Amino acid sequence: IGLTLRLSIFLVCISEGKMDKYLEISNGSKIVIDDEFTNYSLQRVISYHDGTLPRDGDFRYGPADGVVMIGEKTASIYQPVSPGNLLAIKADGIIQQTSVSGVLSDGVSVLFTTKITPSLTKAYEFGSSHSAAPGELLIYNKDKEEIFNSNTKYLRVLDYIYKDRDDFSSFSKNYEKDIAVIVNSLSYHYSGNNNDTMLLSLEGGQSVSIYQNHMYVQGADFKSIYGGPTSVIVVDVSNY
Repeated sequence: IGLTLRLSIFLVCISEGKMDKYLEISNGSKIVIDDEFTNYSLQRVISYHDGTLPRDGDFRYGPADGVVMIGEKTASIYQPVSPGNLLAIKADGIIQQTSVSGVLSDGVSVLFTTKITPSLTKAYEFGSSHSAAPGELLIYNKDKEEIFNSNTKYLRVLDYIYKDRDDFSSFSKNYEKDIAVIVNSLSYHYSGNNNDTMLLSLEGGQSVSIYQNHMYVQGADFKSIYGGPTSVIVVDVSNY
């Protein structure tokens, strides 16, 4: 959280009847933290290496952590995560799609249209449990429950990119800091001989580009099928 504590902090007990909240911290224009504050925090950072899947690459058997499959033209990652957690990906490649699997363990699979360098690829798992040592600033609610710890590496959302399922316009932005993305979905549309998909480029480590990839499939006769919307969360992973 990029939070600067100024004189805009005010503490008010409910018993005084002045406010509905026991605690409110404002940045001058809006409330940033109150006694109902909650956020995901970093659970672990996962680094990758070249590897192979067990049992001839059958995803149903749940590959171990830290596996990247490098194909002739593509790469893919399967990463088990704890139920309810979020996975942010940082890589030097172009993401074609992601999906969530719950076969043997909840997990996220990411397919790239390009080869990637495993040593430059990381995943950041965020969850609701917090276990950081007490920091210089601790904030509790009226029930003496910790709601903020300056040592906790909270999920820092920089941007949310959303496009309707039939919106294939391009998007590009440099965030000027180290980022990773939580890709909920990328749009696609199949119709007749045409295959249109949205791709997401993470090349460079600080910028996101989303754009349409059109393919003409000779002999195909697709029914008009739309995927879901394009939905991407951009997070700041500097110093994480």
